[in-house]
Amino acid sequence: MKLAWIVFASVMVLLLAYGLWNKENIRHEEVASVHPQHYSGSSSNGGNISLKKEPFFSRVFGDQKNPTRLTMPKSLLADSIVKYGVSLIGIPYLPAGITCEGFDCSGFVYHVYQKYGIELPHSSALLMKEGTEVPITEARKGDLIVFTGTQENNLTPGHVGVVITEAGEPIAFVHASSSTRSGGVKISKVDSTGYERRFLQVRRVL
Repeated sequence: MKLAWIVFASVMVLLLAYGLWNKENIRHEEVASVHPQHYSGSSSNGGNISLKKEPFFSRVFGDQKNPTRLTMPKSLLADSIVKYGVSLIGIPYLPAGITCEGFDCSGFVYHVYQKYGIELPHSSALLMKEGTEVPITEARKGDLIVFTGTQENNLTPGHVGVVITEAGEPIAFVHASSSTRSGGVKISKVDSTGYERRFLQVRRVL
């Protein structure tokens, strides 16, 4: 009888320890999900973005002087960026705008990526130099897509958006349009539109 009680107590201790461990893991995941804006902007670790825990994480989990580092797959970061960008649909166009009161095209890109700790310039021409160029056939979620402006004879960068489709799919992108009829943040396609003619490059920044 005493042996049975010892076995029972041991099992209960193990179950309690497992429950506490599992709860702590879930809490880590919830915090990372609710506060996703602290990713560094580049990575060379085979598809993962390095995430340095900011003071919020340190206050919850440890010493600020010795922050631990987490990793987030680039695909999940791209999904988060696209999801946030799409959530801004309907916000009006505003020259030089970088806030939710209104955006211009590069201001929209600047705002969306900055939310995730990725610093990009507020300029279509400078965005053309960010990251690496990839073929349009390989464009995927989170890539930048750069176009000329609306003036037909001007071949310099004048518009930019964020690709929201997977590689191999007809390209759609979210962007802040200056169109007088349907301006503001919206989704557009490339194929069989004026953007096909104005296309310059796809830039991969993740």
